[in-house]
This record gives sequence, C-alpha cells and structure tokens, in this order.
Amino acid sequence: MDRETWSALPPELVLSIAERLETRTDIMQIRTVCQTWRSSVPLSMLSSRNFLSPLFPYRGMSHSSVLVANSVFLLQSTVDCKHQSLLISVEELNPGKLYVRAPLSRVVTRVLPIGSPNSFGWSDFQELGRFYTLRRVDRPEDMFSEKRLTEYDNKVVLFVDPNCETCPTIDDCTVIELYDQVDYLSVTRLKDGETQQVYFKGREFDDLVSFSGRVYAVDYEGRVCSMDYQSLKMSSVSEGPVPGGSRSNYKKRFAVSSGELYLILRRSQIGDHEAAFKVFKLNQEKQKWDSIEGIGDDRILFVTFDGCFFALAKDFPGWKGNCIVFRRGSFPEYSGIRDFDSKIFQTWKLHLDVAVFNFGDGDCRPLETYPGYSSVFWSHLPWCQADNCLCNRGLRIPSTYIKQL
Repeated sequence: MDRETWSALPPELVLSIAERLETRTDIMQIRTVCQTWRSSVPLSMLSSRNFLSPLFPYRGMSHSSVLVANSVFLLQSTVDCKHQSLLISVEELNPGKLYVRAPLSRVVTRVLPIGSPNSFGWSDFQELGRFYTLRRVDRPEDMFSEKRLTEYDNKVVLFVDPNCETCPTIDDCTVIELYDQVDYLSVTRLKDGETQQVYFKGREFDDLVSFSGRVYAVDYEGRVCSMDYQSLKMSSVSEGPVPGGSRSNYKKRFAVSSGELYLILRRSQIGDHEAAFKVFKLNQEKQKWDSIEGIGDDRILFVTFDGCFFALAKDFPGWKGNCIVFRRGSFPEYSGIRDFDSKIFQTWKLHLDVAVFNFGDGDCRPLETYPGYSSVFWSHLPWCQADNCLCNRGLRIPSTYIKQL
C-alpha cells in the first residue's frame, strides 16, 4: 500500500488500530502520521495508558517497593537536522507522569509535563535503552537525593518468558535482583509474588543482564553463568576468566548490542591514566571472551547505574566515537571504598558527574572539559533548570523541539 492509501484509511479503522496500542508513546506516534490520523485519534485516549510500558509501574512485589520502568531517549529535531541532539533519561513512577533523571543517574530532577498541547512530538524520540529500577515507597525522598552512597547498591533485571507468544503480561515476568556483596540472586515471580534466592557455586556477581532469552551473570574473574526462565537454575557458560579480570579493583559491566554480549572491564590505574578499559565479546561457540580493540569509531558506549547501551556517533555531532561515557561511581570498587573517581573529577563542584574515556589515545577526563559535549544532556541545559524545585509547570523548550499534537 502506498502512502496515499494509508492516509486515506477510514477514521473508524484508524481508531480501531489505535485502541489496540498499549502505551501513550504509541498513541502519540500514530497521531503524528498525518492530519487525518490525528483527527481520528482523540487525545482522551492518552488518559488510560502509561507512557513507557503497559505493565509498569508495578506495586505488587511488596508493600515497600515499586518496580519502575526507565528509558533513555535520543531527541533529534525534525525541523533542523543540524540542531544539537539531546539525551533525556526518564522514569514513570506514577502512571502517566514522567520524571526526568540527572544524566546517567537514578536521581530525579523534575517532573516532565507531557500531554499538553505544546508538547513533544514523540516521533522525534529514539529509545536507546530500557531498564528497570526498584523504588522504595517508604523512602520517597531517596529518588530526589544527591546521595551517591546508594546509587549502585542493587541491580534489577526484568526477565520475560521467552516462550510467551503474545504481548507479555505480569504473569509472564520475573524480576531478578543483584545486591552488593551477597552471593545470591533474589528471584521473584510476579505471577504469585513468590521469592527465592538462587546461588551458583558461592559466587558473588558483578553484573547481570537479560540476553537471548536467558539472564546472564558475571563474577569478579569474568566467569559467566546463565539462568533459564522455567527452572530458574544457573548453569555455566564460560569458566575461563577474562584476561586481567581478577586484577581489577572495579566491578565489570555487561552491554548488549546487535545480538552480541559485551563485557566492560575497568582496569586499575595504569601509568598516567586514571582509568583504562578493555572490552570483550562473548564467543558462545567456544565459551570464552574474545578481546576486541575498542568499540569502533562509529559507536559510543554509555554506562548508567541501571544498565549500559550503545549509540551511533553520527547522532552526536561534534563527538568522537570509540569512547565510553560513564557516571561517577558507576564502576564500584570491590573493596567497598567509594572514592567516586576522585582522581578523575578532583572536585564535587562540576555540574555533570560524567567522564569520557577514549580508546584511541587512552585519555579519560570529565565530560565538561570537552567543548560542546555537555550540551547533549537534557537536564544540564540552562532552560531545563529554570527553577530548582520539582513542579508541573512547563519547561522552557526550544521551538525546534515543539510540535503540536
């Protein structure tokens, strides 16, 4: 069917399609196709749907916590392709309301009033990463706190039944939690709320990730095991340690891209470099880690407390590829000593607690020392910091990013 035929669909058929969509994001996107579709899908349909996920936030795990979906979006102007791209990190703690996070952090800075007439065109958004966080309902102030001591105390992965043939429901989901300095994973079936502790050879794990229908975990040596959905039992994937893994002071992190599983190893100080990284790709056939030279000039790797994601360098004008962008403290030390990369940042007075490591020259320094880099982060922009309090008032949004619904 050509474009003219699609735009000529009867309004009742467009509405029938829209009624089958699950999130506000989907509704907003279908309204941006053309004027006919916009008039066929009323704004009132937004009120019954969440933004990020039809299943979350989910309050059924316990009386003290809420499972929250959070996403990192790349915002690019459709009006001016030369305009600076923006990264925005948001979570949906309450249905229909997005909270903006500090860059690559879990700290919330404000409420984003999406859904008004002068709102964003969600067709301009590209989701780069989707993660999950447990929020404590008995300590709501934690999400707005600048405390860095609790940023990486736990990691949450949503494990969806790979055999689910339809859109997954809560009954098809299991939550895997990794806590700091414990030798088990906490596993909760959302269907009945039953929780169990899963051990594997007494190992403490650095990180875990959902990949290829299983959950993978890695220990301090780089040994990998995985869990299947039905039995929730762990089995070994690679018993060979990653080169240099046990000599690192920092916990390792997983990243997934294009059907490949990567491991990021941060080594201890080498020479004059305050941070040095190695990247490995899992060779599933030989059950070992293959060392790779950087991540390629066409890609950038971002590290957050909830997970890692890749982005294309071409989407960040003025940036160089083949680099890692990471939040202060996102590679915790095994010793439990939290100096929060003081040798890199040297001060707490920076507006952004974010650093960049380049594989090409081994240089690692605060992002703010790179001209033009910091402007990519949404909550760093002056017009996004009009006041310091959380509010529902409109943000001062550049006109190139505003699109009438």
